[in-house]
Amino acid sequence: MEAMPSRIHITVPKGFRSSAHIPKSIVLHKAELVLAEMVSTRLISTGLVSTETEGIDGVPVTSAPRTLMDIALAGGFPNGDLRFAFVEDVRSGKITRAETRAAQADPKRHEVLRMLQTEER
Repeated sequence: MEAMPSRIHITVPKGFRSSAHIPKSIVLHKAELVLAEMVSTRLISTGLVSTETEGIDGVPVTSAPRTLMDIALAGGFPNGDLRFAFVEDVRSGKITRAETRAAQADPKRHEVLRMLQTEER
């Protein structure tokens, strides 16, 4: 079972501007994104640092840990569902121990990680 939100969440650089209409089914999150070169299957792009992205069918997407952090920080998604997604992503290898250690070292993400690792009582 995977969590499927009713809206698509996309993180873009803070300075992102678009003259195109953004549909109501898409929620844009603006974040400070580190510039780096990422090489993926048929993809060369400048954008997110490579540890926070991956390429899926040639489309750059945020990694599982970055996506969960963004959703948790944005609020509005049940913590239990986020915890479930976190546990499943760790179990499947989408989130590694190195990635959880990196999140623990980041003060902004540390509290979110603690919530994801703590079961509700």
